[in-house]
Amino acid sequence: LRLEDVSFSYGSSLEPVLEGADLTIEPGEVIALMGPSGIGKSTLSELLVRFRQPTSGRVTLGGVDLAEASGDEVRELVRIAPQDAYLFSTSIGENLAIAKPKATDEEKAEALIAVGLGDWLEGLPEGLDTPVGEGGARVSGGQRQRIAVARLFLCEARFLVFDEPTTHVDPAGAGELEAAITGLASTGAGVFVITHTVDDPGRFDRSKAPVIMELLKRQLLSPRYVQHSARVLFVVAQANPRQRAQIMDAVFDLPREEIVKRVQAGTLDRSALAAHDYVHDIFAGEEGKAKAS
Repeated sequence: LRLEDVSFSYGSSLEPVLEGADLTIEPGEVIALMGPSGIGKSTLSELLVRFRQPTSGRVTLGGVDLAEASGDEVRELVRIAPQDAYLFSTSIGENLAIAKPKATDEEKAEALIAVGLGDWLEGLPEGLDTPVGEGGARVSGGQRQRIAVARLFLCEARFLVFDEPTTHVDPAGAGELEAAITGLASTGAGVFVITHTVDDPGRFDRSKAPVIMELLKRQLLSPRYVQHSARVLFVVAQANPRQRAQIMDAVFDLPREEIVKRVQAGTLDRSALAAHDYVHDIFAGEEGKAKAS
């Protein structure tokens, strides 16, 4: 699955969200695409499943332009678990069946267990027949996200795209879910995970961190992106006024493993981990760290 010199803009008069993007995902490979909000990661995921068409360049699968394939052909080969997953006003089981209409109840239960919802399912009197409500109103944000991820555990697509799969999940659960998702590569599927940060970089064959280094080369130098970068770091500091100094000290002085330990222990806000990855990946080296500071 390949992006070939892809650019995308939401309007002819607007600045491109992506410009000159090149990316290749091989079957059986696990790739993490990291970076802050607002730089085109979700747009890229939508291009990979043909929810959107490139302004220029092309997206190909096995050398064939996705624009020439039917919608059914694309869905059969490439599937996505979007960031804001939608659940239909029906049962848990029926929502999972969207990915595999002939899936057995056992297969559906196994998919939910794989994404960490096994105990929750066991505690539901109606089990898989439990209604989720309109748009998933009767389940939590984390449960809704995991159900959407579980759909991809059922499908047999060659490429699986996960857009911020751990957004509504607690830190401990996020690590377990990441491990389950990356494990799907053992089936031969190409796994592409879009995220702000990863729990264990060792689970990934390649880490596109940050996305702009490979996909937004020109945009990195634009005034708009520089301003956005500054805002990201500013918001991190402002969102946690009591821990502001602690977070920034951690970003520049602590190794990532120590930050992870402190976040898991609850002694350091999780945004410190995201800020650390952002700073150290985008502003690599001593000169870059000085610029970030």
